[in-house]
Amino acid sequence: MKWVIGILLIFTVSGCFAEDYDVGLPSARLEVGEMDGLLAYPLTEANISWSSSSGEVKNVVLDIEEFGPNQNKIFAHPNQEARIDIIENEENSGSSGASWPDSIAVTLWKNGEDTDLDVNEDGEFTFPNTEGTFVMEVITRNSSNKAQYVGYVEIKK
Repeated sequence: MKWVIGILLIFTVSGCFAEDYDVGLPSARLEVGEMDGLLAYPLTEANISWSSSSGEVKNVVLDIEEFGPNQNKIFAHPNQEARIDIIENEENSGSSGASWPDSIAVTLWKNGEDTDLDVNEDGEFTFPNTEGTFVMEVITRNSSNKAQYVGYVEIKK
């Protein structure tokens, strides 16, 4: 009988050591390669609908084309390769570079017109050959949450 109670106690206590899989709101950054190395630009949270055991985050930005130019400018070149890095919320045991999203979409906006960029499963894409200043919209989704991030990108040679 003591043996059975001991086994049950071990199983009960071992459950207390389980990892925390709570995924609070992640952050996002744009990584762009330059001659002197990789530059990482943080992107700003915009429209957010995120719920986890840590709580719920709701944020609304009515016009991202108006919101975008208020962000720090990011510089890129035509046809330059870049990557979106999703960083899990470190307060909830997250780690950098974790590939939690089911999807990542990148769109460039200018004067009400949008250009969708092809993004691979690693978050990598190529800027278009078009020069100019754009609001960059990044949308990430997982099974039940959606997060939109915004950057302000100048593409020039």
